[in-house]
Amino acid sequence: MAIKKRSAVRPDSHEGDTLAIKSAPVAASASFWKELPQHIMSGISRMVPTLIMGGVILAISQLIAYVWLEIPPDTGILDALNSGKFTGFNLSVLKFGYLTESFGGLLFSFAIPMFAAFVANSIGGKLAFPAGFI
Repeated sequence: MAIKKRSAVRPDSHEGDTLAIKSAPVAASASFWKELPQHIMSGISRMVPTLIMGGVILAISQLIAYVWLEIPPDTGILDALNSGKFTGFNLSVLKFGYLTESFGGLLFSFAIPMFAAFVANSIGGKLAFPAGFI
């Protein structure tokens, strides 16, 4: 059974200006494979800003920890927080660096569900958007 696409056409009869629905068969598998790259590109184009912001926020956290506070490269931000070497303003800045590192990593992990949601939105419309996150 083929999927039929309906289109509104004017009837050939001169009975009035009413519209008639005419069914036209469409090959389902051929059109799906032609539209698939468009759906994937829709998901990618909406995922890229999330990846960029995640990378920028992670870079800010690395600048804070390793350039401004001069933490040794073999020490992580959480290890530096637990070391007790930082007090006062530097401790607050280090906590902000840890917060930005956590948030940037969270944005990176959110990119794949966001890609899936927007691909689902492109294929199935608004109702498929929440299902794509799952």
